[in-house]
Amino acid sequence: MENHEHEISNQAIKTILKKRGFFDDVRVISDILKPIKEAILMLERTYTTLADCYLYLLRIATFFKQMPMNDYRSLKNSCIKAFNER
Repeated sequence: MENHEHEISNQAIKTILKKRGFFDDVRVISDILKPIKEAILMLERTYTTLADCYLYLLRIATFFKQMPMNDYRSLKNSCIKAFNER
């Protein structure tokens, strides 16, 4: 950020990027999307079985269950709600 601060002109964006929590939130979202991305890629293969699909659903559910509740309560609840709808 310090090396390229002049490239960002919006002060609100600079404020967000300087906060440490922003990068923690990006990491958590990245961690959420990784098993979902892997499941989608696995489903696109021609040799995928229903057992493979079930295992990936279990991995995603396990990840949501292990998510820290104290910092991301509303995010975790939203993810679990979306997962349960499917």
